[in-house]
Amino acid sequence: MELPTAVCVHDDHWFLEPVVKAVLPAGPVTVFVSRMAWDGSDGPWERCVEAADRAGAEVVLGDWSSESEHRKAALAEMKRRGAHHFLCLDGDEVCSPELLQTLKHIAKQDLSGHVRCRMETYWKSASYAVRPREEIAPVVMLDARYSEHVHIREYTGRKPLVLCEEHGLLHHLSYAGPDERIRRKVSTWGHRHEVVDGWYQRVWLGWDEDRTMRDLHPTHPACYRAVERVLVPEVLAAAPEFIADSANPERPEPWPKVSVVVPVFGAAEEVRRCLASLDALYAEFHEVIVVDDHGPRDAVEAAQGFNVVQTPENRGFAEACNCGYREATGDTALFLNSDAELTKAGLYRLIETLTSSPSIGAAGPFSDGAGYFQHFPLPSPTTDANLFAQDFAWRDAEDFDANMLVGFCLAVKKQAIDAVGGEPFDERFGKGFFEDNDLTYRLQRARLRTVVSARSFVRHSGGASMRHLDEDANALLKANQAVYEAKWREDLATGFASHLCGPEPSPVCFDWSREPQRLKKETLKLAKQADISLCVIAKDEERVIGDL
Repeated sequence: MELPTAVCVHDDHWFLEPVVKAVLPAGPVTVFVSRMAWDGSDGPWERCVEAADRAGAEVVLGDWSSESEHRKAALAEMKRRGAHHFLCLDGDEVCSPELLQTLKHIAKQDLSGHVRCRMETYWKSASYAVRPREEIAPVVMLDARYSEHVHIREYTGRKPLVLCEEHGLLHHLSYAGPDERIRRKVSTWGHRHEVVDGWYQRVWLGWDEDRTMRDLHPTHPACYRAVERVLVPEVLAAAPEFIADSANPERPEPWPKVSVVVPVFGAAEEVRRCLASLDALYAEFHEVIVVDDHGPRDAVEAAQGFNVVQTPENRGFAEACNCGYREATGDTALFLNSDAELTKAGLYRLIETLTSSPSIGAAGPFSDGAGYFQHFPLPSPTTDANLFAQDFAWRDAEDFDANMLVGFCLAVKKQAIDAVGGEPFDERFGKGFFEDNDLTYRLQRARLRTVVSARSFVRHSGGASMRHLDEDANALLKANQAVYEAKWREDLATGFASHLCGPEPSPVCFDWSREPQRLKKETLKLAKQADISLCVIAKDEERVIGDL
């Protein structure tokens, strides 16, 4: 049984050949080429005729000045030819092999005369797909005997059916292609009056400078929340590409001796992914030190082949990191949670930031699993972190000083750690929470900058090790907050620090004239210089003298 196809186009020839070739095995393809655009203007429609001829399709020419007229004419011609089921596509919709097989089966069994399907929508090229997927499910197959055109791409039909993505996708190259194509599209299509002001310049052209840009749709921005870099489907392999894929940035030189410290306590699967990411980058490191903090054995077994040291007992994140740091011999420490996955692009940009100024003591990346000032969501849970990090590395963004760096992935100079006492973390914070706030504060207190690397991205699951603790995480959080605030109470009481490192977005401001130790010295000096006589009158002379 043959399944014919009708394709409606004007001058949109860019992807017409792969559209035709994808469905030609199912039956004859007719391309309905309008000599005028849907706004009544002229365009190079001859290019569509040439593309259709090259692909092996029949061409029907006409003059249809609106989308509705064009689609109505295509349906009328299919009726005239006595077609039963037929595919109705646009010049940028490539049918996946899985979807084509499903549609052939539906037509053969006469299961529906009005079929809709889900789309994989592309942005700029077949390398970037919209996330989350569009909710819209266009009509892709009709029974010409029982269908009538209603408006634009809406039809009546019998036994309507919507296919889920498991039955195959329609690859929609809606916003793929060169600038010329998109400029023409948004100025001639049926929704041209709904395009957001300045969209072409700000979003379409602006995305080239920042491929992590969000809210991209020209008429309803939130419909294209983000785009995800994907592997090009085989059916689109021959589709023309108009942009180059991002690559990893060059490694900054001189490259420091980076000692990676990974504390491990449970979450074996996350540990495997973390260490696999380090293994792929092993040549970049001076050493990798895995710290066994007496967690479940399967997590430690995942670290076979790495340098593993063990803490004397399980006392938490701070002591595990310190234990690993004492073994480190590099000039830069990279503390990495065992549920984080390092990327090459993220690593290069992070070290680039850290070494960009002598005044910087520590730097941290953005992540999908970080709080405070370092959160940046991935387009979807399935996003390839390495590909995303490559795009992230080239976005138009500047590093910035932050009053808090999260400890899930923290690069610190050895000189900076020496300046704050020789050990990175205060072990009074026990199992975890606030040890990174404390280190960030100590670095700033030592007049060192703590900087977010704005073009570095590292994936982080978050909380994997904490799930294996028998303690109440909220109670631990509150207890350690009290420890943190008590430790630095004097700095706040004297007016030396405006506030502590944490959620407050404004930078911590220090009044160095009110540094507590300095104030104590000045107070003692003034006390020695003071000429004071003390006169005490009391009933109980013996008790007063004792108190004095």
